[in-house]
Amino acid sequence: MSDKIENFWLNKWTWLCLVLLLSGSFFVSGIYGFKVILILLFFALPFFLILDLFDFSFDEKIIFSLFISLAFFSLLIYWINQIIPSYRYSLIVAYVVLIVSYLGLRFSKKWWSKSASH
Repeated sequence: MSDKIENFWLNKWTWLCLVLLLSGSFFVSGIYGFKVILILLFFALPFFLILDLFDFSFDEKIIFSLFISLAFFSLLIYWINQIIPSYRYSLIVAYVVLIVSYLGLRFSKKWWSKSASH
């Protein structure tokens, strides 16, 4: 099987599993279960993007981003909350810091690969 076909099936199955996970959590726990799973995926997104810059398989990126987000996102929010004593603002600042760090890593990786080729 070619890579293009495998990627198509992977994306198709990924979306199907995501829909099943969200609908299952909604039917079991109602709107609160749906929100918890959605927020967990939302918090794992910056770590998934950061891990996407490195040579990991898709499955590894998903699992690692979920576990890293559970540990380090909470820790980052706690540290920022020591400076800004508001949980809501700390949450927003932590998410922005992670997105900016992803963009910085992506830029530096492109810059280093371009300077190494000369």
